[in-house]
Amino acid sequence: MKFDYFTGFSLHDKSETIEEAYANGMEQVQFCDQAGFEIVWFPEHHLTANTPSPAPLVSVVDAAHRTQNVRLGTGIMITPYHHPLILAGQINLVDLLTNGRLEVGFGRGGFKYEYARLGLSEAEASARQREGLEIILNGWFREDFTHEGQFFSFDHSTVIPRPYQKPAPPTWLAGRTPDTMRFAAQHGMGIMMTAQRQPIDRLRGQVNLLNAICEDLGVPRPPMTASREVFITESK
Repeated sequence: MKFDYFTGFSLHDKSETIEEAYANGMEQVQFCDQAGFEIVWFPEHHLTANTPSPAPLVSVVDAAHRTQNVRLGTGIMITPYHHPLILAGQINLVDLLTNGRLEVGFGRGGFKYEYARLGLSEAEASARQREGLEIILNGWFREDFTHEGQFFSFDHSTVIPRPYQKPAPPTWLAGRTPDTMRFAAQHGMGIMMTAQRQPIDRLRGQVNLLNAICEDLGVPRPPMTASREVFITESK
């Protein structure tokens, strides 16, 4: 078992500024680097003041300049919000700038507040993610490829720069549904599970579901992360 850390630069009260929240978050990142944590994850959220993290790839590059060893990940990039060809190239550039310390987590998001303001439905976000991920993965593993789909169509294209880590940065997919887990297992992507405050039996059920899917597909179980909230205090 390895330990990761998730930071969202959350504002703890109305008196705290975004500058203070970001400085506190990066101080935690530096501590994780010194303490031997495996990965620090940065989320993507928009239009919400309590979690000011609209550009996780930028935060990854900033954190890379402040740390030495810890790997740095997007937890998650909200795939439906981005054009996949542009996102694939931006991820490769960040992989290069971090000297290969990048881990990439994708997800379709889940904030109805954001969906409503960006003109997305939950069903469309799910379909956009699936098609977008196919394009990103093709863009990393293939050159001079074409695509004709529901949301994206383009002629011969090559993602530049090419991936720094070979064959591509480690990729993860946030999800708990059978379809999402099956997609991840088929494409060799790690699974990001979000237990948070829920009973541990729910997490056990998700793991059992993933095991059954992998057995059905005849593939090894991919890596897993399980996000769990903890509270640390000196108070008795």
